[in-house]
Amino acid sequence: MVFKFFQAKQVDNSTLGLRARIFQTQHADELNYVAHILSSFDWPSKLAGEACEMSSQLIQAMRSHQKDISFLTDFFSHYGLSSQEGIVLMCFSEALLRIPDALTANLLIKDKLEQLNAKDSLAKSGSFIMNSSTLALRFMKHFLSFDPKLRVQNNDIEEISVGFWNILGKAIVRLGEGPVRAALSQAIRILGNQFIFAEDITKALEADEGWNQHNYLFSYDILGESARTYEDAERYAEGYLNAIQAIARHQEVVKDPVHSPGLSIKLSALVPFYGEAHKDQCIAFIMPKMKEICQVAANAGLMITLDAEEAKTLDVTLDILEALMQDPELANWNGLGIAVQAYQKRAMAVIDWIVDLAQRNHRRVPVRLVKGAYWDVEIKRSQTEGHEDYPVFTKKPFVDLHYLTCAQKMLQQSEWVYPQFATHSAVTMAALLTMAEGRQDFEFQKLFGMGDELYIEAARSKLIQAPCRIYAPVGLHKELLPYLVRRILENGSNTSFLSMAFDEDIPLDALTKDPVRKAQEILLRTQESQKRIAKPVDLFGAERQNSKGIDLSNRKVVAKLTEDIASYMPRAKAITSLIHGQKAAQGEERSLVSPIRKDLRLGSVIDAPQHVAEQAMRVAREGFLKWTNTCVQKRAGILEKAADMLEKSMAKFLSILIHEGGKTIEDAIAEVREAIDFCRYYAAHGSQLFGEPFALKGPTGERNTHYLVGRGVFLAISPWNFPLAIFLGQVTAALMAGNTVVAKSAAQTPIVAFEVVRLLHDAGVPTDALQLVLGKGSVVGKPLLEHPSLAGVVFTGSNETARLIQNTLSQREGHIVPLIAETGGINAMIIDSSALLEQTVDDVITSAFRSAGQRCSCLRLIYVQEDIADAFCRMLKGAMAALNIGNPNLLKTDVGPVIDAAAVSELEAYADSLSQQATLVGKTPFPSDLPEGNYIQPQAYEVDRAKMVDKEVFGPILHIVRFEARNLDKVVDSINSKGFGLTLGIQSRIDATIDFITSRARVGNIYVNRNMIGAVVGVQPFGGEGLSGTGPKAGGIYYLIRFATERVLTVNTAAMGGNIDLVTGDNDW
Repeated sequence: MVFKFFQAKQVDNSTLGLRARIFQTQHADELNYVAHILSSFDWPSKLAGEACEMSSQLIQAMRSHQKDISFLTDFFSHYGLSSQEGIVLMCFSEALLRIPDALTANLLIKDKLEQLNAKDSLAKSGSFIMNSSTLALRFMKHFLSFDPKLRVQNNDIEEISVGFWNILGKAIVRLGEGPVRAALSQAIRILGNQFIFAEDITKALEADEGWNQHNYLFSYDILGESARTYEDAERYAEGYLNAIQAIARHQEVVKDPVHSPGLSIKLSALVPFYGEAHKDQCIAFIMPKMKEICQVAANAGLMITLDAEEAKTLDVTLDILEALMQDPELANWNGLGIAVQAYQKRAMAVIDWIVDLAQRNHRRVPVRLVKGAYWDVEIKRSQTEGHEDYPVFTKKPFVDLHYLTCAQKMLQQSEWVYPQFATHSAVTMAALLTMAEGRQDFEFQKLFGMGDELYIEAARSKLIQAPCRIYAPVGLHKELLPYLVRRILENGSNTSFLSMAFDEDIPLDALTKDPVRKAQEILLRTQESQKRIAKPVDLFGAERQNSKGIDLSNRKVVAKLTEDIASYMPRAKAITSLIHGQKAAQGEERSLVSPIRKDLRLGSVIDAPQHVAEQAMRVAREGFLKWTNTCVQKRAGILEKAADMLEKSMAKFLSILIHEGGKTIEDAIAEVREAIDFCRYYAAHGSQLFGEPFALKGPTGERNTHYLVGRGVFLAISPWNFPLAIFLGQVTAALMAGNTVVAKSAAQTPIVAFEVVRLLHDAGVPTDALQLVLGKGSVVGKPLLEHPSLAGVVFTGSNETARLIQNTLSQREGHIVPLIAETGGINAMIIDSSALLEQTVDDVITSAFRSAGQRCSCLRLIYVQEDIADAFCRMLKGAMAALNIGNPNLLKTDVGPVIDAAAVSELEAYADSLSQQATLVGKTPFPSDLPEGNYIQPQAYEVDRAKMVDKEVFGPILHIVRFEARNLDKVVDSINSKGFGLTLGIQSRIDATIDFITSRARVGNIYVNRNMIGAVVGVQPFGGEGLSGTGPKAGGIYYLIRFATERVLTVNTAAMGGNIDLVTGDNDW
């Protein structure tokens, strides 16, 4: 990929052009972009040599004063991400202090200390604190040693498996829970104190006075994460306002903001739906709060910095920055700043835009340049969503290079931006100082407790004359986790400067290599090597291509997508069955109405009569021999072509899924991608299974081969809730296995079935190999299931319908027909008190209410530990109140309609009945502008007993039941007793608990610490057991086999001259 704006003779530097450049570079090709940076970066060899020499001096000085090493530097040297101890300590810090009950806390302690190996850390550290911590950890491990003979004696606890309860260990028996738990809790508080500057802003302002003698400035970061509820948002906003007011009162004299303390603000904490999808709501909700905070800061001459968050939120942050900059009441205040992440490819474009914003408003904008702390999140998101490329660089040397190019740009534009360089790296610091050539119109920044040695040595050697600002986290230990994780990601990996600077085994020249030269070498090696993170499209390597997604955080892409969806608005004229590729116009015509609005007519469909179904079976039988004898490579090629055609027609199918199926834009994209993945996965896997026969070992004189062939005519019956993905998955699997197919789509969604069958025919599937029957099951079901040519049935739908099909098949004469059935379930989630509630609520909202609860995998029943149940229910209620119900055509919509009016009536009747027996936890309000369609409010109820939930309710209705920690085994038994086994969620930080549940639960798909929906083809093969299906799993390695018949061919080669290999081989016979 070559960037057009790099090639253009005239670069568009208008405000609109600069903003467009941000969108263009979001997923730029990494190697081309790095090559462009290298070609444009002004970094002569003389400066590079000076920077290298300076960094060497700094590191040597740091190493010579190792006795003065700070706690956190020592921590990262010994307990980084590359060590088991570091991960264990992080898990302790994340969970222990927020677990309210003793039993779960003990389980966590035993679980994590079993993983700990602190032995090698002792004697490597000269720090008394570090060695004391290590000894304490070793002590705890010793006394928590495992003894499988021990039992917990409690008359209230039934005898259950040793594997679960023995994790309490000897210490619980010998020392008692209290001393063990108290010792670890205190140790974690001590560790947390090294990361947290103060518990509140008042104490922080008192503490910073001790730093004044070193001329440090401060930017306070009030710990807290993204708001999940409106209550969270109000609390965070009040906290920020109180903090800036306290800082203002503490400020004796109004100064230039660059010489004053400041406050860092995480905008996602101010609204429960921060992001591009809800940008208008975000701006409207946040702006009054931010204006009030900024007015206090402006009047006191203080600095406000908008924190950098995940890449998907950047554009909304820029919108808010621009709106605040243009507010006349904040004019002439140069204290409003923003953090820019150098690991984002568009960082340079963002800086250019900020410069233009400053010029337009005659202001100077402080810009904190950081490398970035959400790298793993960005990589996973792009892989999951099928982006063109990553928004971040995948190689650390590329990030280092980009950081310096951004810094150079900021220094060049220092009239309009105030450069703030956040770094703990001597190499980066030396390069910046060399680049500045004695200028002092910028500042350095460091995190509290980190990089102290570097800044001490730089000041001691008088290299730094510019001010330094400390980024100081303020808050309680329970709010530490997200901050701690990001800091460890930034500074605890085995490639970070902090983890290597004091390692005498690493030579200086390896640490001080010129960043530009290093990037050049990495670029060359990466171009020549496959040893790099594959692009999202290449996630599955040579096996198959990943389906391309759409980045809904890129508003230019969204604008085009919205136009395309509108242009493909389905207006079907008498959709019919397709027999031998021709329309079968006989039958009864009925209207098709969108679930979005009752007055939105989509066209009509002609339901097939019985004789059309019989004709479809005859044509499919006649086409079987030709299709099954088509070479497997050709069959695979047709499916690959169909995938490509579907990808090119994405907007069309999105429009159909939205208008006919009521899908939100996000859900529709996911479904089209899943359909594409099915085509490619079955093509790739089928090529292996149905290719060359497998040679079997046997005696000399004969040849034995094992191979698979198609069965005959397969009937594929698909549901309305995934009218494209499941429909196409069934059909392509059957076709790839060499069968011909009669596809019976759901009555509610005939348009998408009609269009995708035509697409398959256009891709090369013979018209006699694939037939489409549209009609009512009561009319066409019997002639299809009882037809003598039927060789197999694949079905997805309700358990009741599956039973009817099974009974019909059992009564038919002739050969036994296999049934592949995937049905629903009473899908549960188990939440213990070690779970992080914010993450858990996010996963519950997605699992229970996405797609309006109309997925077979959706969450129906929660078992939550009673110790956290009240807090969980409060947060869930608030999060549900923030959901948007409405028109799925709008990106802001979280929950669209259910499929039809009958579904609304059934769900409302069930909810009315449930409300008489259960306690309402939360219900999403209807908006005032709700269309007159098939909408139902997401709602959650607390029930007394899990037995009250005895059937699948196919909609956004959630049940919650409490359990005691000691009764976890009974919870799993309760889930198993219902007979369903489709999906199960587990929210826990305790590996032993997770292992216990997974070993006992009879469930097909188990999801740990994530949502329970969205199984990816070939990654999470999907299907249940018991009442939830027959197996095998769709999108799995065993699925195609069920569509085939096995055959073995044995040839007596001796009858035709013997075994020539045996006679002519090197044998001394």
